[in-house]
Amino acid sequence: GYSSVTNADYKEGAGLAPAAGITTSGQHSWVRRTVPTGSPRAGYPQDTGNNAADFVLVSTTGGMIDGIASVLGAPGPQRGPTMTAFTTTSAPMHTADSMTSSVVDPAQPDSAAPNLVRDSTAVTNGTSGTLKIRRKYTNSSGQALIAMRFRIVGLSTLTGGAAPAGQLDLRALNSPTQTITLTDTTTVTAQALTLQTPAAQPLGGGLNSSLAEGVITTTAPLANGASTVVEFNFGVNTAGSLPYAITIIAEGLPQSGVGGVSAMDT
Repeated sequence: GYSSVTNADYKEGAGLAPAAGITTSGQHSWVRRTVPTGSPRAGYPQDTGNNAADFVLVSTTGGMIDGIASVLGAPGPQRGPTMTAFTTTSAPMHTADSMTSSVVDPAQPDSAAPNLVRDSTAVTNGTSGTLKIRRKYTNSSGQALIAMRFRIVGLSTLTGGAAPAGQLDLRALNSPTQTITLTDTTTVTAQALTLQTPAAQPLGGGLNSSLAEGVITTTAPLANGASTVVEFNFGVNTAGSLPYAITIIAEGLPQSGVGGVSAMDT
């Protein structure tokens, strides 16, 4: 809760700023941070007992809102992974060992093509080109999945109207279905990913944005033991070679409609 809240049942620690709350209208939301990488609970929701430390304000503008530097992102659905998937109270959750993530080409390191590709060609919301990360996800949940989406829970991106200090300004973009050639000359098909709306995200996706894969459905589920390949396409809006941070959680909806499966990439 906000710092002006007096009932301790509705806030932890000193509370959120501004004291009177966010009064500016727009597409924005307080989002719980996730535990940083390096911790055994990395990717899980963070709860330190302090609202100010545990929540971040995201918005589709990435600008200043009522004196708070919002991070580019979006309010995001927490139930069905797609607009047409189940919308029960059983949302996909962080479940250990229910899905595995790997590079698409094991003959190359994760920092080299075709696993990671840096393209300097400018695109919309990528003035300095794109950064493409290819991953393979294998369903090890014991049941078929009827939908998959990928939620961004960590990203160096536009904050308070400016690029993050000393880091790349990255924006999540749609990626097409495409064929990727591996070192041994075999090929794999990367399925298209689409930035989920609402909310509309004209500056690209950011923190808490999600990308949906459309080929996994109730009529074409991903079987237990089967894999899918995707490309995460990020627009780069900062010149030069700077460090960046990306953390993505894959969320899958089981055919039973109960619970969920996940995997985390950093």
